[in-house]
Amino acid sequence: MGSFGWSAAVWLGWFGLFVALELLGYWHVTPWTTLSEFVWTVEAHWRVTILAFFLGLSILPLHLVARWP
Repeated sequence: MGSFGWSAAVWLGWFGLFVALELLGYWHVTPWTTLSEFVWTVEAHWRVTILAFFLGLSILPLHLVARWP
């Protein structure tokens, strides 16, 4: 298997694990919540985290399009 094959297998595996954990949290099968519910709770308790998430989401398009930083 070439480099692309290994990369695809690893990242698809991580994606599958993430989706499985999210669905289990969404259906309340497990004691944890989904990622979005967790972020919502953190933002409600510590308002300064809203700025951190906003800045992170603002820089993400720059990184994806312009390869910066």
